[in-house]
Amino acid sequence: MRIVTRRDELQHAISTVARAVSSRSTLPILSNILLEASGETLTLSATDLEIGIQATMTVEVEEAGSTTLPARLLAEVVSAQSAGAPLTIERDDQDHVSFRSGRSQVEVHGLPADEFPVLPRITPTSIVPLPQAQLKRMIGQCIIAVSTDETRARLTGMLLQVGESRLRLVATDTHRLATRSQNLPEAEAELAVIVPARALREVERQLDGASEEAVQVDFTDSQVQFRFEGVTIISRLIEGEFPNYRKVIPAAHEWTLTGPVGLLRESVRRCAIVSRDDNRKLILRALPSGELHLSAQSSKIGSAQEELDGLSVVAGTGTTEALEIAFNADYLLDVLNQLDSDEVRIELTAANQPAAVRPVSDEEYVYVLMPMQIV
Repeated sequence: MRIVTRRDELQHAISTVARAVSSRSTLPILSNILLEASGETLTLSATDLEIGIQATMTVEVEEAGSTTLPARLLAEVVSAQSAGAPLTIERDDQDHVSFRSGRSQVEVHGLPADEFPVLPRITPTSIVPLPQAQLKRMIGQCIIAVSTDETRARLTGMLLQVGESRLRLVATDTHRLATRSQNLPEAEAELAVIVPARALREVERQLDGASEEAVQVDFTDSQVQFRFEGVTIISRLIEGEFPNYRKVIPAAHEWTLTGPVGLLRESVRRCAIVSRDDNRKLILRALPSGELHLSAQSSKIGSAQEELDGLSVVAGTGTTEALEIAFNADYLLDVLNQLDSDEVRIELTAANQPAAVRPVSDEEYVYVLMPMQIV
């Protein structure tokens, strides 16, 4: 194998795939990145057997071939090369790989490419083509609710559902639920699969939030594949049935709080400083007269109170008593940090009933937050 490329392009491809490199495996080959050169393309691949990432780039291929190199060492060697000069990479028949740029040369010992696990081959189906910016936004707004409890495997992933010409993502850790839907006029297939959160975090990280270029999403019975701009991310699916999320979303409410996202976010953040010693408990008190108060208290730290004049409080018809309800401050901050609307609407019913948080300008997203016990 012999190729000629540039440092910066190769460095970017290495950093893309390196996130799939295993850091705890007893198999040395899983600490390596596979390099395959053919035609005018260099393909880099990495996997930990749960997720695989591939990146392709255009290079000058003088001799086709393949090898694997330790990921960390490869990244260090490439980053140390000169930025402007051509970088020649050559492998001999012992999988010794030399890097030559200008007057410098570094040789690294690799492992044979045939020892590297074969990544699953998924036939492109393009069931769910979406602009990068759109999918990135959907994942970011829902993944905050994914569970980290490995004993409940189904909740450590996100439901990806296609049906009735719509795509929906849903995540829940039982304390909160986030769901966002999007029109897919050309979608004919119907499916419901659970995609691991780790795979979706990698997809979100790699996607360009300003790009309208399409992401192609392909499935088999046990695998999912995301393809965009020279990057392919492959992951296994989580087996099992996702909980019935529809019954969690409140169908009605008695109170509506509406106001600037920024104002509420900063008030919650200040109260959260005190609530960190009391299970992150934040108490919200709404009065029929239209007043809204936030408070937090800790015997070790102190107390905090906020009166929010900039939020509209509308009580249900005939409501005469105040509503006092407690939430986890971090969970509320999570959704406020994800909203890209100027205003937020919070729908409340009672102290022991979940709240629905929605952006005022976007009916496709809802975040359901379970209350905490005040006492």
